[in-house]
Amino acid sequence: MLINNAGITHRSAWRRTDPAVTRRVMEVNFFGSVHCTRAALDALCASSGLIIVVSSVAGFAPLIARTGYAAAKHALHGFFESLRAELADEGVGVLMVCPSFIATGIDRNALSGDGQPARHGQKIVGARARPEAVAGEVLRAAERGRQLLLPGRMAKLAWWVSRLAPRYYARVMARRLRAEMDGE
Repeated sequence: MLINNAGITHRSAWRRTDPAVTRRVMEVNFFGSVHCTRAALDALCASSGLIIVVSSVAGFAPLIARTGYAAAKHALHGFFESLRAELADEGVGVLMVCPSFIATGIDRNALSGDGQPARHGQKIVGARARPEAVAGEVLRAAERGRQLLLPGRMAKLAWWVSRLAPRYYARVMARRLRAEMDGE
């Protein structure tokens, strides 16, 4: 089993974000998972293993003031869902995990638009999930051979609302998180 779970984020409006910040977020969040998977691929194929990819709600829905983060998480979905199909005949599974906000501390190390530590507080929607609770859900999903896990109520709500009413989702999300962008 391989668990791709490294990640960094930024909190800045795109128009005030240096492209180097987006590149750094992509390097860690997307290419880190790609390179780890490449390194483990032969062993995973030999053992009919499982790749667990920790993405985010931002991997399937917009997230204001985190365009680089959302881009990296969307890229994970395209890459690993395609890889799942490519490796299906070799018995390798891929589980995409898309949580909302988790109390991991990623927010304390967020970058601002200039690449320095973000100086303004993070706004969230809903409560932060406990890492232990999410880990338990991941374990159960892996044991059941699931391909997608939306841990917690907010992740499930975001999934369905972003699909059934995408404009409404974007409007509500932007309204709730706009203060973060304005606080830069």
